[in-house]
Amino acid sequence: MSKILLVEDDLALKKSLKVFLSRQNYVVEAVETAEDALFRLKSEQYDLIILDWGLPDMTGIDVLNRYRSGGGMTPVLMLTGKNQAVDKATGLDSGADDYLTKPFENVELVARLRALLRRPQTIKSTVLSLGNVSLDVANGIMQVDDRKCSIFPKEFSLLEFLMRNPNHTFPADVLLERVWSTESEVTPDSIRAYITKIRKRLEAEKASIQITTRKGFGYVLESNVE
Repeated sequence: MSKILLVEDDLALKKSLKVFLSRQNYVVEAVETAEDALFRLKSEQYDLIILDWGLPDMTGIDVLNRYRSGGGMTPVLMLTGKNQAVDKATGLDSGADDYLTKPFENVELVARLRALLRRPQTIKSTVLSLGNVSLDVANGIMQVDDRKCSIFPKEFSLLEFLMRNPNHTFPADVLLERVWSTESEVTPDSIRAYITKIRKRLEAEKASIQITTRKGFGYVLESNVE
């Protein structure tokens, strides 16, 4: 599940886009100012940024320039009401990866997002495999051997993140940051509950992977296969 930062000062548009993209199974964090955007970009990691050109405290181009000059590599889709070629060139020259002019259809927005997320620098496989477990990320399907297994969406998202990072240990607060929006009311204690549910599901399905607790450090997904 990809995590998106939406930077848009039009409150109605921000709200509608956040709802729409969340229903498309993206984790969306939304801010209204350049200052908030720059703060989030320093403290959080995102798979994609949707950045409005016109913000109340500085332009989206200013945000983009600062982010890129600081080494930020996350793909950026610019949103703007501007439609002149010179404005598009300015955005692209500043480091934007794509450009969408308002008004736009949500179906076009999603197509642009998917295209950016497929690019080599941020490429993510749509099918993950570890041991005898596979996740079809595009369709939200979990399989053990050749059997489809039921799994709740957030359990799926958490397992997806761990399967993208096997043999790496993550504290509960890091898992919370990477899988849930910062606006979420989920706590590290909730993460522990989700981990317990996933463990039971993997055990019941006779999966050859397991989530191990490393006391004082966090959780790691490992394969049982020698």
